[in-house]
Amino acid sequence: TGLIFASATTSLINEANTGIVFRSADNGDTWEPTQPIPDAWWLDSVLVSNANTLLVGGTAYSTSSLGESEHGIIYRSTNNGDAWSPAIVLLYETVVHTLMQRLNGQLVAGTGPNGVILASNDDGQHWGPLGSSPYAAHINALWETSSGELYAGGARSDGYGVIYHFVADAWQDVGTLSGIAAVYALPDQDGTLYAGVVTEAG
Repeated sequence: TGLIFASATTSLINEANTGIVFRSADNGDTWEPTQPIPDAWWLDSVLVSNANTLLVGGTAYSTSSLGESEHGIIYRSTNNGDAWSPAIVLLYETVVHTLMQRLNGQLVAGTGPNGVILASNDDGQHWGPLGSSPYAAHINALWETSSGELYAGGARSDGYGVIYHFVADAWQDVGTLSGIAAVYALPDQDGTLYAGVVTEAG
């Protein structure tokens, strides 16, 4: 589309956290906000799919007669952010941390605080679990190698950073990292997988 998108969270609107997406048509020299996103409280990730669908993940915050609630959410736009609709609202996850698209076109999302990993095979219209949930609190990073190997990184519920490998429809723990609180990035180069982390000391 020639557009660049960035997700952000600001407290300048109504003096409360508000998730917002900006877009640029001139390689980032200038930016404009897209249309407001319903109930978006915090946005962690943004993805443009191969079909040019715009997706953002984060947290929705709403109030009702039952009280206040926070839910992990993925929003979807098919017109570059001129209109938004929720693709999935998660009842037991409070945030969607990361979004990615695999080589086969499948979309994948990492969440917290129960470490559920979701997948969509129809450009983000419908989502479901990708294998059984790994022993994790938060999935902050997803990465697929050029050979199609899928990895996830995050933090376990016991506070240790961890990396998982998706094999035979199951997530296998391939490394609990000593002294590491969480994994936030999983790039690879020349067949070597790297991990961007936060140490226990911060």
